[in-house]
Parts: sequence; structure tokens; C-alpha cells
Amino acid sequence: MSSLFTRLLTVLVSSLLLAEQSCAQIQRSVGADGVNQSADVETVQRLLNSISNISGGPDMDLDVDGKVGPATIAAIKHFQTTQLGFQDGKIDPRQNTELRLLRMNGIHEVLGTADSEDEKKLAEFTTSFSCIVVAVDGKSASVRPPYHINTGKRKAKAEENRRDDPTVANLLKKCVGNGGAMVGKATPDEIQQVLQSAIDANLVTPRTPDGMRAFLSKYGVSTDCSGLASRACNLLSPVAPLDVVGKANTASLAKLTKVSSPADLKAGDMMVKGGSHVRLLTDVDVTPAGIEFTTLESTASSVLANGDGVGERRWRFPKLDEFIDLEQASADSFAEASESDRSYIYTRK
Repeated sequence: MSSLFTRLLTVLVSSLLLAEQSCAQIQRSVGADGVNQSADVETVQRLLNSISNISGGPDMDLDVDGKVGPATIAAIKHFQTTQLGFQDGKIDPRQNTELRLLRMNGIHEVLGTADSEDEKKLAEFTTSFSCIVVAVDGKSASVRPPYHINTGKRKAKAEENRRDDPTVANLLKKCVGNGGAMVGKATPDEIQQVLQSAIDANLVTPRTPDGMRAFLSKYGVSTDCSGLASRACNLLSPVAPLDVVGKANTASLAKLTKVSSPADLKAGDMMVKGGSHVRLLTDVDVTPAGIEFTTLESTASSVLANGDGVGERRWRFPKLDEFIDLEQASADSFAEASESDRSYIYTRK
């Protein structure tokens, strides 16, 4: 057993045990201006306590008393700031803060209801890409990789940074060579290996999730939208796999078989916009209000300096037979999607 595996196993075991004991999902909102049902509050307190302070957990364990006080709200805000780039002190059921908190505890939840085998596989796939776990000074740190697509100015800058730092260049060559990780197509294992090696060599400053994201972004080690989607497609359909590194870009994914209607959508399909962006459908549900679905994507951000990275969104088509009137979820409601989002097409490997 490798020393790296032993170290990661040690730092993860306590949080995973706690996760098994915890309820997989809160029923009502917790935190500032939340409903704050006692059982939900206890679940959040346990899950926060299982996360190291490096990753956004509290410096001192919260009392698991089912009561929301200043310490619990401060802990929620600290977690949000560290992991999501915002803070409102509130955790809503099946929204980004709760999903991130659950994934960091090894619980594979989605915005919808993962009830098919493919949807369950994609929930685990999402966790593997969104929570890269490394060891820092004996503590586990969970990092959501940055968004980085190695073309144009981004590619030139990453290559310049590698040339300017031979130590990092040699580390990258040793860990991942010159393959997919260097062109925005890294796997979770490749990202983890690079990041852990850089931490062990004292090349990451500060040794926080933000510092780690900045390191990966600076040297161009991440996964772009097409890399993420095409790897998921190959996971569900390994026959005649897509060439993730060489040819699976957004333009090629847009040319795959088109899905005929919202009623035909299924997990593993893609929401594609020409040669610019692709989202992967991880969960599809038929509801009285229409076809609802969750997408996974790696994308830029106006909030986080190094991109939003891997994130999820929820959408709805009110009509089963036409790709019109797309709506996007916000908290507990849906609103008309932007003109840009309504221009996407839907394809399948």
C-alpha cells in the first residue's frame, strides 16, 4: 500500500464514518433565516464538524445540539466562503451549499433524484471530479478544481508559467507527462497526483483550497467542459469511446446524434452550444410541470478568480415534445432561462 494512499485513507476515514451516520439530506433550510428544524440542524452540525478547517470546517467543533446560534451560522458562512465563493449563512435542501457539504462527506447526492443506475454512476462521477482530496499537514483538504481551457491566451500563459518554473515543469512531467492533463483534459486522479506532489514539495502557497486552485490554474492542470462531458459519456457507454484528448471538443460533441424532444432526454445526454460550451445531463425526471434535468459542467465564473470549476444546475422544459421555453431553477422555483441558455441543442453519444 502506497504511503500516499495510506495517508489519504487515514484522513478520510473519520468523515466517511460520520457521513454514514448522518441523514443524506436535510428536509428544510438551516442557518440564517432558515426553518431550522432540530434534526436538520444536527445533520448540518455533524457534517460541518467532519470537515477539516483547511477545507472550510469550523476551527472548533460545533455543539451538535440542533440549535442555530452565532457559531453555527459563522461555520456555514466560513464553509461557503472557502468552498463556493459566497456566503449567506443559509443551507437550502438540494442547493449548492448542501450538495457541496454532502459530497465532501462522501455522499453522492444530486439536484434531482438519481434513481437509475446511470444516474447513480454520474452522481459518483460528479463527486470524483468536484472533490479532489489531498493531505495537508495530516489533515484532509477537499478542492474543487478550477476551470481552465488550454487555448489562446490561457494556453500561452500556462505554457509560459511552466517554462519560467523548471521545478514545477519537472514535477508535471513526472506526474502526468505531456498528455491530457496539459490540455484541459485531466482526470481526477491526475489532478490529485499533481496537487499532492506539489504540496509535498512545498510548491503551493497558501496551502488552502484557494491556493491549490490558483496553483492548478496557473499551470493549466484542470478539466474543461468537453473533457468532463466526454469522459462521462465513455463511462456510461465504453464501446467506441470518444477521443477525449484528441477530438472530443464542443464542436464535435455538437455533431453527435440529436435528441428529438425533452421526453427523450436521459442521463448521459449533452446540452451543447456550437463550439463554445457543453453541459452533461446527470439526472432526468418527469414531473407534473414538465421534464426537469440536472447538468454538470466545468465553467468560468465572475465570482471565483480561477473559474467556477465543476458545478451543477437544474433546468426544466414545460413541454414534453418541444425544446422551447427552457427554465432554470433558483432556490425552490423556476424562471425563464437566458437567451443564451435557450440556444443550446441536445445530443447523445
